[in-house]
Amino acid sequence: MPADLWNNVLVKPPFASNPPLKVNVPAKTYGLVLGILAALGAIFGLIAAISAFTWSSTLNADCNLVNSVYGTTVCQSHSTAIAGLGELVVLVGMVLGAWGGFKMYQGDHQGRPLMVYGLVLAVLGQLVYAIFWGFSYYVAGFIVALIIYAVIYYFIVISRFPDEQPLVAAGAPAGYPPFGGPQQYPPQQYPPQQYPPQAPPPGQYPPQGPPPPGS
Repeated sequence: MPADLWNNVLVKPPFASNPPLKVNVPAKTYGLVLGILAALGAIFGLIAAISAFTWSSTLNADCNLVNSVYGTTVCQSHSTAIAGLGELVVLVGMVLGAWGGFKMYQGDHQGRPLMVYGLVLAVLGQLVYAIFWGFSYYVAGFIVALIIYAVIYYFIVISRFPDEQPLVAAGAPAGYPPFGGPQQYPPQQYPPQQYPPQAPPPGQYPPQGPPPPGS
């Protein structure tokens, strides 16, 4: 049975549903940022590959001169060419990551696996480059790159699209207690207001009539 490239342990690791560090990472925004960075990384990967192949060609010419003069085949320059191949692998990984990042920005769930596979290719290419360019010189750079890729991978697999359940529930609105909205109270009942008896206006007599004559 062929492996499911869109749903496997690498794309959806067991910790993704309940990660140790729970952060709501919007997949669309995160994909856009990673897509732009991956596109820039592809440009730098191409420059590094061209530099490695150019350096290899120069060393190869020097080695041919040395071997022809001394009649030996000790001088070899294949390692820098293989390091250039490693940078080409990084280039492919970055292009794949950029494609996946922009698909994530469009809300396509398949962009997440593409981004993960791009990271894997980038790590393998960096390892090849480090080994054949001179691991003792590039080991620090490889370790730093590996840490950065690990952090990026973690936030990729825990990121959430709008149609997925967020890792952290949204908080209560500001000013409200944590158990919900403001409590509703019944309307207050006030007794009917009592007014003092009103005096009759001037010239008006009370209901018993005017006073008798001579009073």
